[in-house]
Amino acid sequence: MNCSKNRSYVSPTREKQAAATRNRIIDVAETLLAQKGFTGMTVAEVAKLAGVSQQNVYAIFSSKAGIIMAAIEDRVLHDERNVDALKLLESTTDPIPILQSVAKLVRNVYEGNSPTFSSIYGARMVSPKLAELERELADLRMKRQAQLVKNLIASGGLLPHLNEEAVRDILWTLTSREFYSLLVIQRGWSPDRYEEQLAFMLISSLVSPKTP
Repeated sequence: MNCSKNRSYVSPTREKQAAATRNRIIDVAETLLAQKGFTGMTVAEVAKLAGVSQQNVYAIFSSKAGIIMAAIEDRVLHDERNVDALKLLESTTDPIPILQSVAKLVRNVYEGNSPTFSSIYGARMVSPKLAELERELADLRMKRQAQLVKNLIASGGLLPHLNEEAVRDILWTLTSREFYSLLVIQRGWSPDRYEEQLAFMLISSLVSPKTP
């Protein structure tokens, strides 16, 4: 009986401490990325500045690439700016507001980690590890969008000639980091303009004109 209770108990204090440690490591990593780039950032220095052991860093993130992946994806999605968009995705079957919410979430993710993303994107062509990280992130994004694709198809409001594979590929391509980088970072578009254009392109590429 005692063993069972021990297994089911989770300390809120310990959870908060773990989250604080994780975020502190990511904060340090982002600062070092901006200062030294991916190749100049070391796990040893991250651990030292975050006040933890290297073993602790590896236990949480597995690798230096794992830290970067967390910095790019995890925290921004839980930002309060995304609460309404996430709720809308779960509460409607209308493809138009769904895709508008997608555009907002994508904009916030990329905008929220712009310095980190810029450091990685600028160096990925000369670093096999960074190129591999980009592939991992792209694959993860496609997997995370799988249910969204099914929901869009189930809405019955998409263009009739599109099958599931086509919907997946269009959504995945238009929400890519490359597309954001070309327009916002290289061409100087504002994030607002990018979000508006992305929503327009997603809707015009996927939704039937008959959809109200």
